Amino acid sequence: RPLRPGVAYFSAAKMTSTNASFVQTKRFVDAVRLLNELETDATILAGVITHLCGSIHLSLGAVTKDDDRLRAALDVSEDDGDTILDTCRYIIEEAAYHAMRPAVLSEKLAAAGLNQDKAELFGGVWEREGRDVLAALRSRGVGSFPRLVSSSWSLTVHLASDGVSKVKDPRVFLALETTTQQERGSERRIDTEFTRDGLADLFAKLERVQSQLDSLM
Repeated sequence: RPLRPGVAYFSAAKMTSTNASFVQTKRFVDAVRLLNELETDATILAGVITHLCGSIHLSLGAVTKDDDRLRAALDVSEDDGDTILDTCRYIIEEAAYHAMRPAVLSEKLAAAGLNQDKAELFGGVWEREGRDVLAALRSRGVGSFPRLVSSSWSLTVHLASDGVSKVKDPRVFLALETTTQQERGSERRIDTEFTRDGLADLFAKLERVQSQLDSLM
């Protein structure tokens, strides 16, 4: 996802989509707390979110040039500002990916712990800006990559005639159900087959991904 490098919102261990609910990672929870404690005037916060909506489709360099000014507008420290801005971008992207209605966005944010007034503020900005955000992201192909919805697996083994002690060639079949923004409600199944060595290699790579994510949480 086109967020700041080194910022992680999802755990690689999670194998099922949250269906547009916001994942309660430590960073997200911290951001919700910071937003709830924010004493900045609501019109300023709305302006910051509106600005992020307008720049969410730009390249990373263009997006982050304005971060100093946005942090100053919110009157927060650099670290707290980065947490707030990155999480706001994440919220906008999730709203865009799932084409959320403004009321649904507000409801999801309130359920995630955001104060009702700020949840409704996000919904209000999304009502005004959402259509343009969707058009801008679609023009860049954002949301076209498949997302994992669910997974399942099965194990097969070929046995020699003298029993289990002579097991040969075990195989694991992994099925991945995916969907894209354009295909919401229509899932595609990807079937994969692994030998023991192939599966071990996949697990080793996932462990490295998980380790990197955990170090950023």
